[in-house]
Amino acid sequence: MKQIFPEWLTRAGAGLAAGLVGAMVLGLIIVLGGSVIGSVLTPPPPEIDELGRIALASEPHALFGVIAVLAVFVSTLVASIISAILRTLGQDSEMRRAVLAQVFLGHMGLFIWLLPAYILSSFLSSGGAGVALAAGVHLLLSLLIGHMAQEHEMSQRHPLLPLYGYCFGVGLFILCIMALFNTSPMVVALAALPIGYMMREIGDAGVSALHKWFSGTWGIEVLSPEVYETTEEDDDVYAGL
Repeated sequence: MKQIFPEWLTRAGAGLAAGLVGAMVLGLIIVLGGSVIGSVLTPPPPEIDELGRIALASEPHALFGVIAVLAVFVSTLVASIISAILRTLGQDSEMRRAVLAQVFLGHMGLFIWLLPAYILSSFLSSGGAGVALAAGVHLLLSLLIGHMAQEHEMSQRHPLLPLYGYCFGVGLFILCIMALFNTSPMVVALAALPIGYMMREIGDAGVSALHKWFSGTWGIEVLSPEVYETTEEDDDVYAGL
């Protein structure tokens, strides 16, 4: 148990660092886009008639969807690459290249797959709500792609453990974002990446530590019918998480 908290802190710090870099990229794109088309995340205030009623509901700029797609794609790609680099420190260069290649190709495929969703949501929704929803789905799938790419190359654990860790981390992420709902859209957008990548790492480290403790203490491998016996090889694998 002594190694659990240092592992959580190390992985949480790496996830936070990757998310902060992605948030800086996101903020830069928003600022540059806003300097061209005005407010990007927040539409202009609605027009009010003489009786104080809303005469015309405000709509985001026509380029809102384009800026949103570009911002989310580039920021999540950068954050995932930074996260993969930090996770592969100390690994051989061949493994690092393999992880980075899978992260890049996975994000390119995700971008192509979600592009129609961005286009449809920008036309079918008002106020940019549909684009924001598509961006949220994009972030969650980006977290999954980066996580599974790293685990596929580096981990020798049970294949379901990374998925359980991801789900637990996403649950923590959603709770944190819900706590920010009363703030401005800009705050939520910039906080989503650091919180998402940090909670993903905390969730995965927590599930791995719990699995190791339960299996080592009770001698039962809960993810398979086989009896679990701790070996030096297992200790080395978990120590490198």
